Amino acid sequence: MRYKHLTEANRTWFARLLQEGYPFAEMARLIGCHRSTVYREYRRNWGTRSAGQAYSSKVAQARRDSRSRQANSRPRIEQGGLSCRA
Repeated sequence: MRYKHLTEANRTWFARLLQEGYPFAEMARLIGCHRSTVYREYRRNWGTRSAGQAYSSKVAQARRDSRSRQANSRPRIEQGGLSCRA
């Protein structure tokens, strides 16, 4: 199975399947990705239990967008010093 990122639609579907109690392996099969992708999505974007939060596809997508912007703004090392990505 090829590696792929989850889309916003995948996250919405994941949230619904999670709410319905599907196991991770079954969710992965239905979404079309590896079960470790589904588990990482759950672990990375689960709300804090003490605050009574659960998984939210909208919050997960916002976190993903934030991480993506942050990764693209990091400086990279080139010969002769640092250079910012454009």
